[in-house]
Amino acid sequence: MEENTSLINIGELSRPATVLVEKIPDAVGGIFKPDQIVRVAKAEAEADRVRADSQIEISDLQRRAFHRFLEEEAKKQENIENITQKREELAPTCGSEEVDGFFEYLKRFWEFRGYKVECDWDDWN
Repeated sequence: MEENTSLINIGELSRPATVLVEKIPDAVGGIFKPDQIVRVAKAEAEADRVRADSQIEISDLQRRAFHRFLEEEAKKQENIENITQKREELAPTCGSEEVDGFFEYLKRFWEFRGYKVECDWDDWN
């Protein structure tokens, strides 16, 4: 006897069930797709907000560091200028060579430390 002699061909009956199983996710996805779009958009907006917050924090940190750097450099410059102004006060009380030697030492010291000294001590005599 042949095994294919059944009255109903199961393969033909399973086709509608297969199509139904394939179409159900599309139907359910169609129902929930707008909500999914909203959730994804909210998640992306939150990620953008976090990125913007971190950029603000970084730029605020950079601003504070730059402000501190400017304050330090201004104080150093003020100290240099105050010391160079003392030369005129010291010249009458000390020998000119002693004062010149001391200020030449200061000039080399500041240049060694990376400061640009733009005064010529000879102009002060």
